Amino acid sequence: MKGTRCIKLHAGLTGMDERFQGYALQLLAEVQMLLKENLRDSVLVQIAASSQTGQQLFAGLLGLLQTAEKENPKIVGQFVELEATGLEEIVEKLKENSQYPKDKRIRYENGKRLILSWNEMKAPETPGRVPWKDQGIYLITGGAGGLGLVLARDIARRVRELR
Repeated sequence: MKGTRCIKLHAGLTGMDERFQGYALQLLAEVQMLLKENLRDSVLVQIAASSQTGQQLFAGLLGLLQTAEKENPKIVGQFVELEATGLEEIVEKLKENSQYPKDKRIRYENGKRLILSWNEMKAPETPGRVPWKDQGIYLITGGAGGLGLVLARDIARRVRELR
């Protein structure tokens, strides 16, 4: 592919966790190199992986690319899970996905292109059962982000008596 640099991530390790760490370190080095460059145009970084069982773990590498995008919006990342095994087919799929840089996670399954996306759902018309009981004891843990306080207020508002 003209104007493209292709890097095969290598990890001569057998454990999935060790391989992931090796790939992540190599990808990090490439991203750091990009971040040091004075990019004029957007750069698409695509990670191609097999969609075979057990390989989905490597989708976690997309998180590294998304962090790089926050550092420099000219870096655009995609994770593409492929059924393809032939080099020409892989190149064709990567070219196809380069036309849709907003699609971050793409998976090919039975020849169909699937993208990860969010869909808004309507709240149920009838409220569900409240899990809080009168005189219940609840342990709320977590950071200081405020979610625990919201939860505690909801419990206090919905029960008649606390212990």
